[in-house]
Amino acid sequence: MDSHSHTRSLLLRWMEQSLSSQDRLLLEQHLEECAACRQYFESMSQALTPSRTDRTRSIAADPYLPTRIRAMMSEAGKARSTGARLVRWGLTSAAAVLAVLCGAFLGEKLSSGTSALAEQNLLTAYQVTVETGGIADRLQTIAQAATEVSK
Repeated sequence: MDSHSHTRSLLLRWMEQSLSSQDRLLLEQHLEECAACRQYFESMSQALTPSRTDRTRSIAADPYLPTRIRAMMSEAGKARSTGARLVRWGLTSAAAVLAVLCGAFLGEKLSSGTSALAEQNLLTAYQVTVETGGIADRLQTIAQAATEVSK
């Protein structure tokens, strides 16, 4: 094991004790001879191996956490409420303007299309009435309708 980088690449397998006996023997022999690799293995072993105090240490809940969360939420709510009002007002105004413009556009389009259609329908109905029953029948129907309404 001449290469120090090759030796250092065996660190994890050495810690997991998954090296073959021949590789382990060669590694240990190199560590006895090379102070730099020995120091590297010692420092990395300490960093990667949890200490016993770490294992026994427990995590304690912060008793003031709910109070801090409520305070943070109330501060955020105050800031958000002003901004939310402005956004809501702006969106409402934009929607109202859009509704008025759409109504004006649609009203203009529908009124021009409907009047031409209504005139055509009226002329067609008048022509059919005159052709089928004549004007006298039409006048009689109108007179009957008028008398029924007056009753």
